[in-house]
Amino acid sequence: MTSFSSPARSVTVGAVVAVSALTALGAAAAVELLVARYTRGFGWTTIPGVYPLLIGSALAGLLLVIRPCAGAGPAVVVLVCAVQVLGGGLAASRDWFNTSGATGLPMRRLTVVLPLTMVLVVAATIMCCVALWSVARSAPGWRPASPVLVVAGLAVAVSVPLGWAALTGWWAVTGLGQVALSYSLPWGAGLAVAGWLEPRPRRVAMIAVLAGVLAVVAGLGAHLLIALALH
Repeated sequence: MTSFSSPARSVTVGAVVAVSALTALGAAAAVELLVARYTRGFGWTTIPGVYPLLIGSALAGLLLVIRPCAGAGPAVVVLVCAVQVLGGGLAASRDWFNTSGATGLPMRRLTVVLPLTMVLVVAATIMCCVALWSVARSAPGWRPASPVLVVAGLAVAVSVPLGWAALTGWWAVTGLGQVALSYSLPWGAGLAVAGWLEPRPRRVAMIAVLAGVLAVVAGLGAHLLIALALH
């Protein structure tokens, strides 16, 4: 097994993650406030759990700063959360145009919304890169320790968009791609990464994926309640 990292390296990774997460959190909140002025309950529909995911990433980064020897767990949490934010942010880059067309959001406001979305995407990319680098250093080897989880990750990545299309009857490539970017690919990637880790960080990764799923369910429920309340 490779040592996770030196204390100084962990502090640096944690600081980069914390700053990136807080930057993305500010961009997400600014977009939400702007969009809410012109729409009825619309927001980060491609990342329903954006705030829990970013707050979780920021807290994990701060933990690495405060406790540099915390191990691979915090970096695993950051990776799983940041991948979801990244996928949903990329999907949102296109979905804001649909939101503008379906609601009262003026097209000119997208000149503000889209750059802020790119800030979120760049911040999430940075978090993914530093977290993946840290997690890779803690992996016991290049062969997966749990091939079952790797296969499960691939199955989730493929089956969730297909299941969603079967339920909704919408088989458009754009719809399948958005579900894959926002949900199935991040969840599947989290499970696949867990397959390469030792037992303790593997459990952390699986719990983080489950928490991400619950955050999505809670976020979608909140959006639905807001929309019902406003109509």
